[in-house]
Amino acid sequence: MDRMRSFNELNIVDYIIVVFSLIGSGIASFFRRNTNGFSVTKKLSVFIIDIVGSVSIGTTAFFIVYGWNENLVLSAGIGSLFGHIGTRGIYLLELMIAEKLRSESMRKAIEEYHNKEKRHV
Repeated sequence: MDRMRSFNELNIVDYIIVVFSLIGSGIASFFRRNTNGFSVTKKLSVFIIDIVGSVSIGTTAFFIVYGWNENLVLSAGIGSLFGHIGTRGIYLLELMIAEKLRSESMRKAIEEYHNKEKRHV
């Protein structure tokens, strides 16, 4: 129970650092997506989904790691990493569902995503 008191010791600057790092991981996840051919409204909704997904997944990871070792920088970094990877995982899940549903519009996005990943390797 002593570790739970450490969450109350964080000040507003600490929380701002964590939130900005989580938002940054959401932005990185958005730019990894293939949004060619999307309307501005669709891009905005995907951007918001990536930010919300990254912040929610990353916050959970941050609190778990911070509660375990009480290192703010390490916890924020791992939270951001989990936020980015979790958001990318959700995107891959969306692509798999679209592929199973045989969505023609998503087939192109799937192919372009796989081609983009091959270029990064």
